[in-house]
Amino acid sequence: MAVIRNSSDKQYYPTLEGGGTVELCFPDGATEAYPAPPIRRYNDHSPRTLLKILDGTPPQVVSCSVGVGNLEAVYQALEVLLTRHSSFYTTTPLIFLPLENKSDAGTQALSHLKARDLPSTWVDDHLFAADTVVDRICSDKILVTDATCHVETENHLNFKFTFPAKAHLDSIWARLCDLQLDPFLCDAPAFAIEVRKKFWAMNGLQYALAALALRDGLPYSATIGDILRIERIQHLMLRLRAETALALYFYARRRGTKIDFQVLQDHVDSTWARVIAVKGDTVHRLIKDLQYVTEDLRLIARGGRSDARPPAFKDFVEKWRQRVLEPSELLLDHVEEIQAPLYHPRISYFFLEQLAQTIASLLGQRTAHPRRGGRR
Repeated sequence: MAVIRNSSDKQYYPTLEGGGTVELCFPDGATEAYPAPPIRRYNDHSPRTLLKILDGTPPQVVSCSVGVGNLEAVYQALEVLLTRHSSFYTTTPLIFLPLENKSDAGTQALSHLKARDLPSTWVDDHLFAADTVVDRICSDKILVTDATCHVETENHLNFKFTFPAKAHLDSIWARLCDLQLDPFLCDAPAFAIEVRKKFWAMNGLQYALAALALRDGLPYSATIGDILRIERIQHLMLRLRAETALALYFYARRRGTKIDFQVLQDHVDSTWARVIAVKGDTVHRLIKDLQYVTEDLRLIARGGRSDARPPAFKDFVEKWRQRVLEPSELLLDHVEEIQAPLYHPRISYFFLEQLAQTIASLLGQRTAHPRRGGRR
């Protein structure tokens, strides 16, 4: 198994690269230790580095956590692996298990390979690419002693995956059991709900909390502790939690899956408890994409460039759609079944309003300060 992580000078990488042990330390004092698979560091700026570390004996499983912006290089590496070791993967298809904040990373890997003029059936027979959703909060506080990395983490873990191409799933079932992954495999309808639970109940509530803070005039440096001192925001978040559970209920019902509403309400409430447990989390951390967008647009308006970060606009719009706009639209589709006035769509509108105001102000700046030569 090959596990690929972003390059880093953090002290725990040598331990992991040497096949050390990871010990998870939970808030209740319990610990859980397990052998670390060989970690390979990936230099973001050189895809050749990724190809090099995957050379040699073909791995049966490739996992990665390199960041969504670097997945294209991983897909290129998969293509080289599959074509270079085609005979091996004919009998032992490669399992690709991306652990990224992108629930369709496996589907995108298949699409990438098929777009490279590789026969569709050949790709499906050689690569079992999983779509995954992972929901576990680990801190950056990692203590290294001897060959063990001690990682502070929460007890909650939600890890689910499914295979978009299911034709040969039976042939790798034993391998999934050997990897102790079989309890986390689910069918496509169940996986779709797990994805929405992550995006709506965790990330969506974080976005809503940050939006309410900004609307009340709090700075990006404000913490969750600061925000929750405002009674009005506490009340609105209670409403938004109930609406999030409703959105999940309608989503499941629309797809023919029966889930008790109270189960979804309990899930949202427990997720909210996890969100607010990190009192020092800042508005910037929760919604840095919006801050980056406004900063980048202002920089562009002044004729500058923002090369220090990947383009923020597309990333923000996609996250807004997944985390806030999608459940808001679903609630509006079922508004006749809801007695109380909805607040979730207002949160969605807030982000549109923020982007519109920023762009309008920038257009005004460009009109008032045209470039030399008369072009505007």
